[in-house]
Formats: sequence, C-alpha cells, structure tokens
Amino acid sequence: MLPRSPVFLLLCAPALAAADSADGLFDLSLEQLMDVEVSTATRRHEAIDTAPASMTVFSAEDLRRLGLRWLDELAPYVPGMQAYRRTGNSNSHWSVRLRGSPSDFGNEILVLVDGRPQNNAFNGNLGSSFLRQSLAGFTRIEIIRGPGSAMYGANASYGVINLITGQEPDGLELGAGEFQAGHARLTQDADWRGWRASLGLEYYRDQGDSYERAFDAFGLQGGTGDPLATRQAWLSLEKDAWQAFARGTDNRIEDYYQLGVLTDGINRADFQRWEAGLRVRDLALGGLHLNGSLNTYRNDNDAISRPLPAGVPPIGAVDWLLGVNTNEDGEALSLDLAGEWNETQRWNAGLEYRRADAELVADSNYDVQSFVYLGSIQRQTYALLPDAERRSLGLYAQWQAQWRENLATTLGLRQDRYDDVGSATSPRFALIYSGLTDQTVKLLYGQAFRAPSLSELHLAQNVFIVGNEKLKPITLASHELAWTWTGTAMSLELSAYRLKESERVSLVPLDGRRVRRENTGELQSTGLEWAWRWRLDGDWELAWNGSRVLDWDEDLGSAVGTDKAEAILPKTTMGLSLDGRRGAWSWHLSGQYQGRVALLADTPYWLWRGRLAYRLDERQELALTGSNLLDEDYAYLSDPSGLGRDAQGVLVRDAPQRGRQLMLGWTYRW
Repeated sequence: MLPRSPVFLLLCAPALAAADSADGLFDLSLEQLMDVEVSTATRRHEAIDTAPASMTVFSAEDLRRLGLRWLDELAPYVPGMQAYRRTGNSNSHWSVRLRGSPSDFGNEILVLVDGRPQNNAFNGNLGSSFLRQSLAGFTRIEIIRGPGSAMYGANASYGVINLITGQEPDGLELGAGEFQAGHARLTQDADWRGWRASLGLEYYRDQGDSYERAFDAFGLQGGTGDPLATRQAWLSLEKDAWQAFARGTDNRIEDYYQLGVLTDGINRADFQRWEAGLRVRDLALGGLHLNGSLNTYRNDNDAISRPLPAGVPPIGAVDWLLGVNTNEDGEALSLDLAGEWNETQRWNAGLEYRRADAELVADSNYDVQSFVYLGSIQRQTYALLPDAERRSLGLYAQWQAQWRENLATTLGLRQDRYDDVGSATSPRFALIYSGLTDQTVKLLYGQAFRAPSLSELHLAQNVFIVGNEKLKPITLASHELAWTWTGTAMSLELSAYRLKESERVSLVPLDGRRVRRENTGELQSTGLEWAWRWRLDGDWELAWNGSRVLDWDEDLGSAVGTDKAEAILPKTTMGLSLDGRRGAWSWHLSGQYQGRVALLADTPYWLWRGRLAYRLDERQELALTGSNLLDEDYAYLSDPSGLGRDAQGVLVRDAPQRGRQLMLGWTYRW
C-alpha cells in the first residue's frame, strides 16, 4: 500500500466532465440558479422553482467542482439522502436512501438514464449498485425527492434519480493514487455530414484499504482490502432529433466485508451491463412534440463467496463455497406526446412497455436443503430462479395549467399493468403559488408503488428465504408542503412531508428454518428537509442541508429483533459544504453527518471530503481531492438485515469506511 501522507504526490483525475465556464457555480446568481430548467418532474422543460416536485440538480460544473466519482457520493449534498452499503448476503453493493426509506436494496428509488429506467426486475434496484455506479459520461443529474410513479411507474416511491448525458468537452484524464489507484478517461466528439459522434472510455481500479479494526464472526481474520475495478464505454450517434446509443459497464470487487464477517480473498463479484437503442428528442409533428426511446439491455452478475473462514464451517466441513450467477435481459419502449391547449394550458401523455427475463443459478459444495457436505471439489448446481419472466405496460397522462401569473396546477395519472402482480394506479396533484416576494409555495400529493421483484416472487430451492407468487404491489401515498425563498445573497428551502406505505413486504416464518415474504403491515413517517445557501460574495458560498424524521412507525422485528425503524436508521442526517475561488484557485470542503442509530453505541460522526484545484490555463487543471480526511475508523451505515456482530457479539456497522485517500489529478481538454 502507498504511504498515507499529505505530501505524497498522487496522480489521479477526480474531475468529471467540465462545463462551459458560463455554467459555473459562481457565474450564476442565486436567482438564476432557481430559474435553471429541469425535465425529470414532468418530462417537459420547466424552471426548477415551479416544477411540481422537490428537486436537487447537479450540473456538469457541479460534478467537476465537487470531485464526485460515484453516485453514492451525492448523498451529502441532497436533503434527506443517505448512502449505505449492503453486505448482508453473498454479494456486496452500495446504494442510497431517501426520506428514511428502510429498503434493503434501494429498490424504492428509481434510477434513470436519459429518462430510461435502469432498475432491474430481478431485485428491483439499480443493477450496477452491486458495485458502484460511476458518474462518468453524465453531464447533469436531476433528483426528485418524493414519489414519481405518476410519470415513471414502478420503484419511484421515495425518489427518482435521472442521470442525463450530453455534449462533453474533448479531453483526456490520467492518474494513479493511494491504495494503488489508477484512472484513465477519454472523451472525443466528431462531426460528419450532419452526424455527431461521441465516444467515451473510462477505467478505474484500486486495491482498497486494510480494515484492521473489523472482526469476523470467529475473530480469526485480520483485515480485508476490498479492491475495486470498473471499466466503462459509451457511444452515441446524433442527427437532428434522432440518436443511437450504446453503453457498457464492467465492475468487479473482491475480498469485501460481509455481515460482520471478513472475507478472505475468495469472495469476489463481477457485474456487467450492456444497453443499446434508439432515442428521439423533441421531434416536431405539427403542433405536437414526440419524445421516446427503444432499447435493449443485458445484465450479468457473477459472484463466488466463502462466507465463513476456512477451517470453521457451520457443520464441521473443510470449506464452504458458494457461486452465484444472475442474468437478465429485456427490452423497453417509451413514447411521450406533448402539446398545448392554449397559451396557459399544456398536456402530455405516453406509454411504456417493458419485458424482462431473469435467471438465478447457484452452485455450492453443500446441499442447500440438507446442509450435507459434498466435498471441497464436488459442487452441485441449483436453479434458484429458473427462467422468470415479466411483461408490463404503463399508460399516463398529465395536464398543467397556469391560472394566473403566480398560480399553477398539475394533474397526472398513470396506470401500470403487470402480467404477474396485477395493476397499480398512481395519481398526482400539485399546486404552485409564487405570488409572495421572492418566494414559492408548493402543495404536493402523489401516490407511488413498487412492484415485487422476480426474486421476491419466484425464489426457489433456497434453504432460508423462498418466494411468494401471491405478493401484491407495495403502495405509497405522500403529502408534502414545500417553501422556497431566494434573495440576492441567500436562499432557503423547507419541506415537510408525510408518507404512508402499505402492503410492505416482510419476512414471515414459514417453518423451523425458512421464511417467506408476505405483504404485511405498513410504514407511516413524517419528516422535514431543508437546504440553505449563503453567497458571501462572488467568490464564497456556504451551504447546509439536512433532514429529520419526526416519526417512524413500522415493524421490522423480523430483520434485527426490534419493532422500531428508529432503532436501526438515523433520524437526523446533515451535509455542510464550503466553496470558494480566488483567481485560478478554487476549493471545496464538505462534511456528512451520519446520525445516531439507537441499537449502536457511539454512532454519530462526520465524514469529511475536500478538493483544491488550480487552473493552469484554459485547457488544463490540477486538482487535489481527499476523502475521509480525518482518517478515523468510520463505517458506512448498512441496511437493517446487514447489521453484523463482532467477535464479542456486539452489534456493529458492517461496512467499514476506507481511510484517508488523497488524489492529485490532471485534466487536459482540447
């Protein structure tokens, strides 16, 4: 491992796509920032302060300035969002929560790429979150905090994250860093006879940190490096309103930390996703405008694990090995037609069709039913999810009216029908009033749902958890009141929400050893969110955001032996940041407050990260970034089922945070 020293010079490019300087943070006033257009809330362009949703937006310049590489690193900058790492099974992945969602897999947040859903049908989450979702190749990120099923259907219960591609400056990034990290990224555009071609390539790897403080369940292992590697490629061809696109991702982790057990180098997981298709954007058809996409995708996830240390198997065997392969392929078609009744009223309507086929195969040197040891070499194959299929069709319509200059409403309705779990209806209503000086008030109501995943429905031959084909969609109703005030040097946003989630899926005992998922109980919660910005002058900005869950009411006893969500999840989370620039220098410092978990002692702490950049000229920039700056024995909060125990039997956070990592990067644009 490279020495962890502030003076150690590292060469790694943390910057993402740089935007034109006119789009920079300090080149726009707060009033101009509130007039920035968004498209995710209604699939139509509109100002963020009057969009019928609570939203947070990151431009290409924001991503570059913050030095963000992974999707979960956005969490400190979004009110109500929290990053966590799940390690409670034979795999390991990162994900995010919004508004205190206790979801195990992040499957109550919908992730989009240019409006196309990316959540898989196998377990309902973002497939590449089994590793980490890279932000490379995206020039804008729009996040809806709250339900979005009226526009996008399943999984958009607690929020929607839309990763948007766009034109990037041509350039090259190269580097290496602590934990033996290496990075390379190339972006290139070309024009030919009216066609525009865009190509992007990225490679990143590191060897991880050694978690010496963590204990496995038997106190026998000393640490795990948790190495990570990712490769990405994306290509698009555009002409007028038409675009052909392709994107591929290959992620790999090894030697990771799992459910209070340190793995021993055997555990590894590899995830691949490939997507290609056609897209039409704002195609004029008389007085109407057409948007749509047709795409196909393929997910492959391979994992091999030794969950228990060698020599200490559960029933006296020499080894316990488990291999898992999950693959899913599918297609999706989306069409949206928009028009205007008159100067004050507009509408849009559309449909989405999706097909998904998934399969889960496992092989082990144990018989998964009897736990009979087959031998260290002999392994038996089990079809845990054989050829599961899903077809769905969603139809939606939306009407927006500007009744007066300062009063607008939005009405929307979507109906989704599945061939395996029935149907779900998702209405929405929004009233936006901007008649007060520098202020906007939003009254929002929406219903959303999550379709049970294919694994929840059809998982078979599993010794612990079995599927239940009678599961129904999990529904959510949300009421929200949001208020924003924007002055010349300061802005403030406050939101109060109340959620009620029904037909939640819980684990119910089936016999002496197995459990089955059932639609039982409900979750009710209320909370507050805030976001405050203070522009000290043209070169400094201080920001503070956070959330507070005022009330939780859910039975999670099947997960960790407690009947209160607040015993597992923190009620309060916060993010604090300071930005500045002087001449060619710019800097950023941020902290994320992880909150207190009732079941764990000494849990509250801050995670700090920062970035210091120097622009050499119009084409080149040097940037030093650092994560976990205080270099303490921190750990990510994990999901409820991932809470593990150390060698003394004490509940622990099961996903340690890496130590301080400093990275010095160079970016060149031509």
